[in-house]
Amino acid sequence: MTPIVITPPDALALLPLDTLRVHCRIDGTADDPLLTIWVRAALGYAQHYTGTSIGAQTLEVALADWPGASGVPLPCGPVTGIVSVHYLDAAGAEQQLPSEGYRLSLHGTPRRWRLTPGAEPPPLWPDEEAVRIRYICGASEPPAATLQAMLLLVDHADKNRGAVVGGSFTSVPFGVDALLDTLTDYTGRGG
Repeated sequence: MTPIVITPPDALALLPLDTLRVHCRIDGTADDPLLTIWVRAALGYAQHYTGTSIGAQTLEVALADWPGASGVPLPCGPVTGIVSVHYLDAAGAEQQLPSEGYRLSLHGTPRRWRLTPGAEPPPLWPDEEAVRIRYICGASEPPAATLQAMLLLVDHADKNRGAVVGGSFTSVPFGVDALLDTLTDYTGRGG
């Protein structure tokens, strides 16, 4: 199940332009549009590489039916809270499930969304997206290794403004992958 992004993380809140300029040794603001693109790309790379959410963001997953007793794993953790759960009732009308009707597991990876034990879920309209779970994930202050990897990527983009520099292809600096390896979710479970 692939979540959709409702509210993306703010890359510039994690690494402000002033920090990027100092790290890249850039004077002035002429390169700010490029720095903004590069830090967003670095954030995307770090999230993809680690399989985790970096920076506070809101995601949503959809289910065709209510989950069983074990619940449903919420991808792209760390999950910090549930915003809302909406469903299509038997008549096809959208309803919101009261927060007393579900819970978020606080332990384990991935975090799981479950119906409250003993609760009888309402009947659903037959639809692939009959249940939509909106949740918050990602730490607003990621580990230093993440920020360092992102700084290396931005600096690399600044120093190598094309795919080919001096007749040879450039690649992501080794240190980036080494830093992000410390944060990668190799379980494939997210959460």
